[in-house]
Formats: sequence, structure tokens, C-alpha cells
Amino acid sequence: MKFKFNHHHQYQLDAIESVMALFEDLPKKNALAKEQTHLQQQGAMVCNPYTKELGNNHFFDIPMELVQEKNDLPMGDYAHHDDGQMLKGVSSDVWRFPSFSIEMETGTGKTYVYLRTIYRLYQELGFHKFIIVVPSVAIYQGVLSAHKAMRDDLRTLHGGTGIQLVQYSGDKVSALRDFGESPLPQILLMTIAAFNKKTNNIYKGTEKLAGEKKPHEYIQAVKPVLIIDEPQSVDNTDLAKSAIRTLQPVFGLRYSATHRFYQNLIYKLSPAQAAYQNLVKKIQVVGVDLPSSALNNELVLLGADSEKGGRIFAKIKVIVANKGKKTAEERNVYQGQDLYAITKNKDYAEGYVIENIIAEEGQEAIYFENGELLTTQTLEKAKPAIFRRQIRETIREHFRLQKKLLKSQIKVLSLFFIDRVANYIGNEEQPEGIIKTLFAQEYEALRKDDAFFAQYSAAEVQGSYFASYKKKGQTIYVDKEASKADERKAEKAAYELIMKDKERLLTFAQGNQGTPVAFIFAHSALREGWDNPNVFQICTLNQSVSNIKKRQEIGRGLRLCVNQSGERIEDKPEQNILTVVANDTYKDYVENLQKEYDGGKTGGRPPRPTNAKTGDVKLNKQLFALAEFKQFWQKLTKEVNYSIALDSKALIADCIERLDKTSFPEVQINASKGKLDIAELNISIKEFTARNKAILNFTLLQNSQRHVREEVKVAEGVTLDRALKKSFYDKYSLEENVFTGFEVVEIDRDAYDPFVQFKSGKEVTQEIPFRQSLYVVGKALKLKSEKVVEASFPVFNLIERAAEATQLTRKTINAIFQGIASYQQKAFIQNPETFASIFIEVISKILRKHVAHSIRFEVKEVLEPEAFDEQMEVFFPAADRKVQKELIYGGEKSLYSKVQIDSEVERRFVNNRLIPEDKILVYFKFPNRFKISLPKILGNYNPDWGVIREADNGDRYLELVRETKGTLDKEALRFEHEKHKITCAEKYFEALGIDYRQVTDQEPVRWWLPKGD
Repeated sequence: MKFKFNHHHQYQLDAIESVMALFEDLPKKNALAKEQTHLQQQGAMVCNPYTKELGNNHFFDIPMELVQEKNDLPMGDYAHHDDGQMLKGVSSDVWRFPSFSIEMETGTGKTYVYLRTIYRLYQELGFHKFIIVVPSVAIYQGVLSAHKAMRDDLRTLHGGTGIQLVQYSGDKVSALRDFGESPLPQILLMTIAAFNKKTNNIYKGTEKLAGEKKPHEYIQAVKPVLIIDEPQSVDNTDLAKSAIRTLQPVFGLRYSATHRFYQNLIYKLSPAQAAYQNLVKKIQVVGVDLPSSALNNELVLLGADSEKGGRIFAKIKVIVANKGKKTAEERNVYQGQDLYAITKNKDYAEGYVIENIIAEEGQEAIYFENGELLTTQTLEKAKPAIFRRQIRETIREHFRLQKKLLKSQIKVLSLFFIDRVANYIGNEEQPEGIIKTLFAQEYEALRKDDAFFAQYSAAEVQGSYFASYKKKGQTIYVDKEASKADERKAEKAAYELIMKDKERLLTFAQGNQGTPVAFIFAHSALREGWDNPNVFQICTLNQSVSNIKKRQEIGRGLRLCVNQSGERIEDKPEQNILTVVANDTYKDYVENLQKEYDGGKTGGRPPRPTNAKTGDVKLNKQLFALAEFKQFWQKLTKEVNYSIALDSKALIADCIERLDKTSFPEVQINASKGKLDIAELNISIKEFTARNKAILNFTLLQNSQRHVREEVKVAEGVTLDRALKKSFYDKYSLEENVFTGFEVVEIDRDAYDPFVQFKSGKEVTQEIPFRQSLYVVGKALKLKSEKVVEASFPVFNLIERAAEATQLTRKTINAIFQGIASYQQKAFIQNPETFASIFIEVISKILRKHVAHSIRFEVKEVLEPEAFDEQMEVFFPAADRKVQKELIYGGEKSLYSKVQIDSEVERRFVNNRLIPEDKILVYFKFPNRFKISLPKILGNYNPDWGVIREADNGDRYLELVRETKGTLDKEALRFEHEKHKITCAEKYFEALGIDYRQVTDQEPVRWWLPKGD
């Protein structure tokens, strides 16, 4: 099979022309040819035109309003520029360039659009050096596959013009010299990981390149056009932004279906527009759910036991309302306790008081006063039943659809997302994975009645794609518990296989051609960067955690299907329907999907507890008895108090600055059970007819309805539901409560920014000069009517909630809120809960930084000898039990026979630094119960390693505390709280007179030296 492409899709042409229109006033390629030739004759590097080197500075002030007006987008006068420092450690210079955002719904051909745009930019304007930056190996392989499939087509379409694609990875630095010096048009394909650290090969001198230039300088010399594929995953950190500036692009184009923020939006094909034009599949959802508290309320009993004194307790997982957000946490609970009092979660407000706890093995249970019974078996027993029902529904839908589409020569595929690879391939406890077993049972029971699938066994029709790699002869599969390093290790091989087999999967098995595989099982391997046009069913067999968002899941099957000739079926919407079989209720599924369409943040649930075996470790009593060790531990256990002197004005200013740059999502919408439809509602002001009257434009786009525009007259004191009248709701399937209570309170036509202001309830107000919302619309499977239900969020005392969560005064919180821009304040009214969550999170981040930099420590008393000895025995028992998989041999100078490590960095530090070192007297891993008290907002700190080592000149022993990380740069740490705790620890140990610093497992080798030596 070979894919065939349609060159005449108007939406794709519009996206291309939106870019080309930016440069319509610039000289065309032929006008620049003479100047380019002159530069070449002088031996100058061939550059893209319109750079600062060519003196065309007018390019950098290019207006966009005509393009935005044509595409019905909010307008800006001139292009915003990214302006800032290049990658620290590579260059201290700054670079400034404009970027333009093109948003296209998943499955509508954005890769085709930007490749075709590249050809146009070269052919018409002379730009001939391009870089495509992608976030992952998955998308890298996808772009390679797409370019290979489209190359001949693009060449023919553009009069025989060919543009070479150059693949770059860290071991191919020599390819950059050709990219920088060749006069031919070229595209350089890179992942962000290839150049986002100063240690990348691209920034190092090499014998592979002649001369004094470093690899990245060849890119800088040509001032490339930058294409970012999935920018929300590429330049989502300050580090990534600075790395991109280091490439010195002349301008950038950002293509995505889900931008986190826009840079000069010039074209948008929304999900609703794509659905309305039948450019993607329609969506329907089958929710499979067990209506019990264990699943609905995320209330899970993990076990029950009795304490030493005989008091019975239970360990549960609950959803806790904390600091303005809801998070899943594990808690120990006792008889008589009220879950609402413990969690502040209103879902547990009615009768969730523990009446009794049963702790007998195999019969653990909690009885609540409201009659609910919770057992450890509830979730485990429900899981196979839910999985089985989901699998059965998926197979049934697959069989039904394949029978229908067989005459059209369309092969149907089903994609199953699973949470753990072991649930498919099996493990020691269950050699045949539960999902694979259930699939075989259900398939074999159903295929005997199907004429097409009766010829194939379950083993023949299923395929699996799991990222894996070899380690000591064993195959290691990557799933949610894998490290990022393991994921990167496994990605490439998995994706090459997937991309290689993409067309084969679409072909019916005929002799040596095609394959009978039609049911595909995958974990995280099939995310962004992979899709298949003939995925018609997506089954989400995700247990307690889903690390694949719903929009990503749906995106794997949105593309319109193709037949056996590679022709896309564009004129038969009844053949293009994607069914999602979810283990949520339909309502929950749609609510979470709505959050993603709105750009809301959804927190992941914690992973399930592991059943790792434990092992014994023994104390080395000779080392424990050393006077030097006791003296060191006595220093470590001195009483230390801290004080904090916050600069309130600086804190408030920093919070305001950060909040003004923060994106707050709009209001969320709920939906009823059934088929999905994405509707788009735009509200804008058409004109002002009098001092207190105006006409609003209501534009509704819904794929099951025509594109509707309606003018509505409003006046002060009028509610929207009354202005729109009943007929509007009836005609367009909108429920009245979408706008119920929205009263026009003020119309201002004379202000610089005219507006119509609305009030809902007593406090909610919002101005609508332009408002756009995406609604997940549900059409009930068993009902005729359609419903759109907008979620109603009550306004609360934000100042009080934020003050309670951050421990700042109400006065300070109020100053922060009053100081942010008015349009940001209005975001609170549009979506109070989400605004509060982000508002509190941002303030907390800034506060942590200020606390860490202003904290001071004062050493107080030393423990009495008797108390000190007792404390030492508590911290260092003669024998202890640790998780066996995290234990490694400690060597002769380890305080314990084995050492518990938390990462590969720690493993290498022990094996390569501590064990071989002959000057060490004793070392130990700080017990988990040893905590340095820090302010609540930072959390207490547990150091990594305590070491007593002989000084190099042998005149004394060094008392050292070391924190092992993968980098020496504290600012480069992934989690903010880590660097703040290290900042505090530096001050803490300085007060104690103990040498402390952050080290890596690699450099410097002389890890025992004080910081700076």
C-alpha cells in the first residue's frame, strides 16, 4: 500500500497561505538571486534572506493583523518576539526572533502542511535552510516516515524541486557541516534533547569537523527557519527556550493541536471546525463502570492491621482537598473517624464515618455509618470484570464494523491502551497476563459467529508494541514505573518497528502480503507521533493511573480511514466513526476530556503500591562504636532553630509578575452520556446601538448542525437567556442553563476598550469583547435530544483559601490579587476552582524560593548523653528490613552490610566513589526518619550521605554530608522543591560547621573537597 494525497484541501491551503501572507511585501526569490550570488562569490556563507546580516530589519516588525482578520482571530498589531539569552554555558549573547502559531486538530495533516509550507518558502522566497524540532523519538520517526511518503508527491507538486532531509543525532555532528555549507535547500530534523544541554555533542569541538567551528555554529551561520512540531512539549521550559535561541533562527513556525500558549496565532483549525468539515472521525464513547465507592470516589482500602497496643487501623487511599487542589493520598484511619474531617473533600460529607474495621487476613473491611462497605477485594474483583466487559464491547464493535466496511476494502484496527506491560505479557505470579487471557477468551467466544474472523485465532489477530531494551540478556519493558533514562533507551527500537509496519497493518492478509493483525495492545509507546487512519476502536484498559491523556488517546484514531489502495475516504462520514471504550463513567470521561479541551490541568493519580520483597541489613557494630562516628552524629543532632525574614514587597512583586504571565483556562462544560460532538461558541460585539444597548454576535459551530450566526440585542438589566429566547435553545440543541442568570450589568461604548459586562449570581462578572469556548456535546445513545450542560462553579473567598493554603496573611494575598492584570482577575470569575488551584500553586512556588533564600539557622542545645545514646539506637538499629530490590552491597566501610539506594546515580556513587575510597573511615545513608525541620511550605529535608574521611594530608578527619544528584547545577534540577531544600541545607550545615554540598556520580572525582575547591 502507498498513501495517496489530496492537494486541494482548502483548510490545508489556508494554513499554508496564512504563513506566506506574512511575507507578501518582501522581495521574491528571483529578486534576491543576484545578491545571494554576490555573497557566494565573495566566499560568504550562504544565508537565508531577510536576516539582520542582510539589513532587512523591516522583517522583524512584520504586521499580522490582515492575516488574523481574514482567519477571524483576535488581532495584534505586530508580531511578538522571543527575546532572551542563549543556552547558559554555550553563549552569553541574546537572540531575538518572531514565532507564529498554527493550530490544527490532530489527524488533519499538520506534518503535510508544514512540509508543503517549507517547499513554498524555498520556491517563492528563497529560504533554503530549515530545522524541524520535535519533542521525542516517536515524532522524529513519524516525520521521517511522512517525508518519505510525501517526498515524490511534494517534488512533483513544486515543479521538480527537491529538498533534502538531513537526520541529526548526537553521533552525526558531521552532518551539520554539510547543512551549513551546502548551497542546496535542506531540512535538518532534530529532537529537542539533542541540543538542550550544554553537554550535548552539538556544542563540543570535534575532529570530525575541520576548522575551528563547533557543530552548532554551522547552524547559526545560516540563520535557519525554525519549525517546531508539538511546541507544548518542546519549548515548555526556560532551558529549552534558551537552547532554541542558540540555533539563531530567523523566524519560527509552531504547529500543534494543543498549544499551551500562542505566539502570534495566525491560523486555527479547531476540533469543532475539523468535525464540522468532516475532516476527522466522529467520536462515540462507551463507558464501562462499576457503581461502587471504590471506583467512583477513589476510595480504596489497601489493608488493615493492629498496632502494638492492639488498636486496629486501616490504610486507605482517599482524595484529599488540600491547598486548593484535590490529590490522591494514603492515610491510616481508625474507628470513629470522619473521612470528611480528615480530607475536607465534600464527596465524603454524607455518612463516611467509620463504624467498624475488620483486620482479619483476607477479610479486611471498613463499615461506614451510611451503610457502605469497603473491602480490599472490591477493586481487585472489579478489575477483571471491567476489563472483560471493555474487551468484549471492543471486539463486538470491531466485528460489526469490519463486516460493514469489508465491501469497501477497508481494514479495521482496534487499539488497546494498558497501564502495565505485565498485565499483557505476564509475570512470575501470572505467566499469562490477565488482559491477554481475557482477550483470548472473549475473542474465541465471539469469532465462531463471524464469517471473516472465524478463520483467524486470537493469537493471529493480536499484536503488541511495548518499548523495551536488552539488559544482561533479559528484555526490560518500559511502563509507568520506568525512569526517563529507561524510556529514552527503549523508545527508538519500539518506534522504528511501529513506523515500519504502519502500512502493513492497513493491508488484509493475502499470501505474503499484509497481516491478519487487527487488535493492537500498547502502553506508553503509542502516544504523540503515532497514529493510524484505520484505528476505529480505542479501548482504555488503564487501571488506577492513566499516563496517556484522553486527547492523546483519541488522537491516535481521529484520522480519516483509507482503503486498500491508500485512498482516504473523505466523503462518507458514516464510515468514519471512532469508538472509545473507557473504564470511566461516560460523564467522568467527558468531564476530563472537557478539561483537556479547555487547557485545564488534570493531576495524575499515584502508582499502585509495589509488592517488592524485603531484605535484612545488619549494623557494623565496630564502625558504630567509633568515637569519630559518635562525635559526628552528635553534631548532626544538635537542636537548630530557624528564622525567616521575608521581603513582602519583593514577594508580592514576583508573584504578580509570574501570575500576569500565567495562562488560566476558561469555564468547563459537563455532558450527558452518549456520542460526542465538539461544538464551538463565539460571542463578540457587533456594534453599540445606544448608550446602554448593543448587538452581540453569537456564532455556533457544531458538526451535526449547520454553521449558525445569530445577532442578539442586549441592554443593561437583560439576562442572556431572555435575550436569546427559547427558540435559540430548541433550534440548536442548547440547554437553557448554559446562559441562565447571565445579566448584562454595564455596556460601555466610549472607553478605549469597549465592553459588555455580565453578572451571574451575586459576584460573578465578566466582560465579553470576544469569547470563545469549546464544548463537549453529548448526544444520548438512548435518547433523541442533545444536551450541552455548562458546569456551574460557585465563587468563594479566594483570599481566605489562598491565605490558609500558603500561610501568608490575607493582606499579602489581597495585594497580590489586586496587583495582577484585570484580565487575569476576570479569569477567576470564569473558572474559580481552576483559577484558585493555579493561583495558589504559583504563589507557593514563589514563596518557596523566597523562604529558601531568606531562611537563617541558629544552633541551640546538644542532647544529654543518655538521651543521645538512646536516640542513636533508634536511628541505627542492630538489624533493619529494607526493600530488597533497592539494596546493594555496601563494602567494608559502610555502617550497614547493605545500602538502600533510590536511583542509579546513588548506585554508581556507592560503587565508584565510596567503596573504592581507601581513606574513608565510615559512611552511611541517612535514615529516612532523620529529618531537618524546614517551613511547612518546603517540607522537611532528608540528606543522602554522611561520610567521615581522612584528609588528604592525614592530619584530621573530614566530616562530610553529600547530596547525590545527576548534575552539579542546582538550578538544573527537575523539581523546584529539590533546589530550595538544597539551598536551605547549605545554610543549615554551615551553621553546624559541617561540610555539605551537591555532588554527582561522575564529576568531580574529588567529591570530598569543600565546595569551590
